Amino acid sequence: MKRVVTGFAVAALLLVIAGCPNPQKIADLENQVEAQTEKITELEGMVEALTMERDALQERVEELETKAAGKTPGKTPAKTPGGTSPGGLKPPTQK
Repeated sequence: MKRVVTGFAVAALLLVIAGCPNPQKIADLENQVEAQTEKITELEGMVEALTMERDALQERVEELETKAAGKTPGKTPAKTPGGTSPGGLKPPTQK
């Protein structure tokens, strides 16, 4: 990607140089190309760092999903005040 952008920048610069006899304008344009190339390099580094962070977070999510899937809900009964069942009724008495 960087090579493609740099190639386009150089081609554009050559076209500008061919049509522009002003050396100061050429120097300004070269500086702009260099600044943009540096910015592209910086942004590519940020993309790489964010990609690594995203991958690490995705692994953590998968780990937590696996851990959560291993737990079966409903193993512990719900506690209710007063010894009643979850429906609010007292358990039947045996004779």
